[in-house]
Amino acid sequence: MKHILIIFGLLFSISLAAQEENLPIEKVIDSQIVPEHKQLADINFNYSLVDRMKHYHVPGMSIVIIKNGQVVMTKAYGQRNTTSKELVNDSTLFQAGSISKTFTALGILRLYEAGIIDLDKDVNQYLKTWKIRESQYLKKQKVTLRRLLNHTAGFNDPWFGGYSQKDTLPSLDDVLIGKGNSEKIMLDTVPGTRFKYSGGGYAIIQKIIEEVTGKGFVQFMNDEVLVPLKMTNSTYENPLPERLHVNASAAFNHNGKMVEGLWHNYVVLAAAGLWTTPTDLSKFLIEIQQIMAGKKDGILTNKTVKMMMEPVLGIPYGLGVSFTNSDDSLMFGHGGKNKGFTNNMLAFVHFCEGYVIMTNANNGGSLRREIEKAISSNFGWGIGYETKQEMKLDAELLKGYQGRYVLESDSTASLEVASSGNSLIIVDVWKEKIYNHKFFPIKLNVFIGTQLAKITFVKEGGRNYLDWKQGRTFRYRKTNY
Repeated sequence: MKHILIIFGLLFSISLAAQEENLPIEKVIDSQIVPEHKQLADINFNYSLVDRMKHYHVPGMSIVIIKNGQVVMTKAYGQRNTTSKELVNDSTLFQAGSISKTFTALGILRLYEAGIIDLDKDVNQYLKTWKIRESQYLKKQKVTLRRLLNHTAGFNDPWFGGYSQKDTLPSLDDVLIGKGNSEKIMLDTVPGTRFKYSGGGYAIIQKIIEEVTGKGFVQFMNDEVLVPLKMTNSTYENPLPERLHVNASAAFNHNGKMVEGLWHNYVVLAAAGLWTTPTDLSKFLIEIQQIMAGKKDGILTNKTVKMMMEPVLGIPYGLGVSFTNSDDSLMFGHGGKNKGFTNNMLAFVHFCEGYVIMTNANNGGSLRREIEKAISSNFGWGIGYETKQEMKLDAELLKGYQGRYVLESDSTASLEVASSGNSLIIVDVWKEKIYNHKFFPIKLNVFIGTQLAKITFVKEGGRNYLDWKQGRTFRYRKTNY
């Protein structure tokens, strides 16, 4: 009898484990979030999504999951406005940020298929009121639409932070020549020689679309992209029309404070101007998947979509899309970040699964990665991270990292590093703005922050450096006061 009870107990435990592994995806997201970095003080290992939203100061978000070519989950969380307490719902509009570039690329490829433009000709032949000036960078190579789309055209990367509701919006021409609140858009690299992400390049694409078609960019994108994809809850209009304010999300900073005026407006629409929903973005992902599977009457031909998916210069980026994985597991999509909004869309090229996550906060990227990991673990996608545990460091070792570090490429940017308990507190001074960060150790010389940032302390040639990696790596050199 005792043996029977033991066997029954084992079978019951196995059954519970199996149920846990096969939770509905909505339940997994709601209650099975595993952080990328586990600190010493953390008691739990699995967290609820509500807990993680509070942790990252993300007031609201919306998620769509694609499975077998269909949307199997659409769910909204939290608030779109913390003052009025209005909730996010499935049709709440978010600013897409750089996801806007993907749809701009789609518009250019529509013109390409119509024979209106050539992706490999000098773009100056399409520009009328503004031209790319002759320079040393153009002696052997030229700027083409293909290179603008895949960020190899050689332009600088001005930061388009948008404009507050109080600001008078400059024209696109003003932005091109540096009369807005961003740098002048100019060549600083030989075209075609390296990948260099550039929103400025997409400002030029916007100009080309308007001059070639004779339409305003908003109207062109509506007619050629949004309407054909049935993206009925999307627009490139900036400022957002009053009629659409009723269900648009406010934007929130790193501390969860609402941006003054609710959100910023953008002039470079091609790079950052799209307002949309996860449901509308999922229509694009499914359309591309169907075209790759043989759909004949899609928004683009199969041949053009395959061209769109070709990586450039060994970098996982094509014509307006970025990539993850490879071969049969290749995934495509794009991330997006405007002031107070952080988003991502990602889907498989060769089978019909994927997701869209949109958040109304600067900290949404860290949360998005945790949700992505939960989805991946549930569906067996094989993407995401291995959770890293904080390690306890000797206080003297931590003190050795203290000091002032100056950015190698810009001496006006600096870091003040101090230790506190088992962590480092960093005061970041950049462009006359001050930011405070907290990092905890996962190795003797490697520390992790909460904004997808990692710092590594290295010693080379007798000098001490701090390498700050957040997308790309920035090197700071330790200096004497």
